[in-house]
Amino acid sequence: MGNLVQVSTAQITSATASVTLTGINSDDVYILAINNFRPASGGQDCRMKTTTSGTADGDSEYDWAFMGLRIQSSFSTLTNTNQSSWQYPCGWSCPDDDYGGANGILYLYNFNNSSRYSMVSGESVNAYSTNDLLAPKGAWTHTVDETNDGVNLYWGSGDIGKGTFTLYKVVE
Repeated sequence: MGNLVQVSTAQITSATASVTLTGINSDDVYILAINNFRPASGGQDCRMKTTTSGTADGDSEYDWAFMGLRIQSSFSTLTNTNQSSWQYPCGWSCPDDDYGGANGILYLYNFNNSSRYSMVSGESVNAYSTNDLLAPKGAWTHTVDETNDGVNLYWGSGDIGKGTFTLYKVVE
């Protein structure tokens, strides 16, 4: 693996609808590090979209497949196609309390390539309760041949309460 070069970062400290990180401008692999990502209220599921010219893509071309691991229960496998966003790339039923928020590492591929689908692989973990953790691990694809310059993250309903988001480029 090459060196990491920070491209952009955002720190949310009060209720915000979404966070957008841009700066993808090469065919390199990018990494999105997410730390202490919490909803402002209630248990929420993370959603994510690609961005084009800094604006979240509003189409219905988001597909995903992943396994959700859970300490207090068996694992789940979830897949979906042609959705209006990616679901669960970081945070699954994440509470708004002090259990620790969602934390994850996502690898972004082909975002700057207009003849390939933008793809994400990664894993995350978030507290579900004091004695339970959820950990989605999987892959997400935006099935559109277009150049994407970043990502937009938000909770399924309600605002982001806090979180730190850092986008890195992997330079060989």
